[in-house]
Parts: sequence; C-alpha cells; structure tokens
Amino acid sequence: MSEASEERAGQSNDGHSNDGHSNDGHSNDGHSNDGHSNDGVPGDGARMFFYDSNTLPYRSNQELSEWLPEEQREVFLDAVGRDMVSTTVLLSPTMTVVRSRVGPGAQVRPHRHGTNQLTYVLSGELRYGRRVTRAGEGVFTPNQKYTWVAGPEGAEWIEIHDGVPKPYDLD
Repeated sequence: MSEASEERAGQSNDGHSNDGHSNDGHSNDGHSNDGHSNDGVPGDGARMFFYDSNTLPYRSNQELSEWLPEEQREVFLDAVGRDMVSTTVLLSPTMTVVRSRVGPGAQVRPHRHGTNQLTYVLSGELRYGRRVTRAGEGVFTPNQKYTWVAGPEGAEWIEIHDGVPKPYDLD
C-alpha cells in the first residue's frame, strides 16, 4: 500500500491514526488511555497531531483568572483585560501556541510572559506604540515587557512561546 493510500485508510506509517488515536494508547485530543490530561489542549508536543482552532474551546481572561490565587486575579485582569478570548493549540515544556482575539480598542498593560514570543496577526491590527502590525505581519518579543492596543476592528493573532508562558509578569 502506498503512503497516500495508507493515509486515506486512516492509518499513517508511524502507527498513529488520522482519527487522533495511535497504537500506543495515546490520542491527540489531550488525553490518553493512561489518564493523562492536557486540559483539552490538542497537543502536548510528544507526537504529531491535527487540529482546527475554530473548534477548540476559547476562554476569556475572566475565566482564566479563576485558575489564579484570588489575590492575583484583579491584578491579572487589570493588566490584560477581561474580554480577550484565547485557545491553546499546543502546550509543552518547549513550545506553546495560543490563538487569541480582542475587540476594538482593547489594550494590555506592559507585561511579559517569561518566554521569547512570536506574535503573528491574523486579522485586524495590534499597535505597539507607533508601530502597527496588521494581518500577515507580526513581532518577535524577547523576554521583555510589551504593551499593545487593538485597532478599530479589534484583532486576532497567534502567539508562539518558547516554553510555557506565565499568565503575566508585571515586574
């Protein structure tokens, strides 16, 4: 059977099926038969996976703040806003990929995530002071503080981090 036929049959030549399950008991939906969970994140960096970020669960910063200690919640929300929604595509010790969107004029205070970060704008625009990034453009931020304001149509973007980002770091 050719590689293309094998793929169409639902089984790749590396033992992983195209339906998200492999012969080793792991699935690419963030869960495995051994009880491991990555909180619904489709990828953990251990194996190849396919995803549709439009079908992943998006969470608002308000929802995400519930995972923080109570005394940190308002500081977090004041820094990054309440209305941003995000979904995590990949969460591994060496790389994290997040898709986020905000409405017109949304802004974040100067903060950093403790990682190097590449931001790629999908739609709208993000304004970093006098610099504007639009769809198809982006910015690389080493582990340093940054701030932005969304343009008049809001913005949607992908963030790629070289590790697991902290929710925010204002220091």
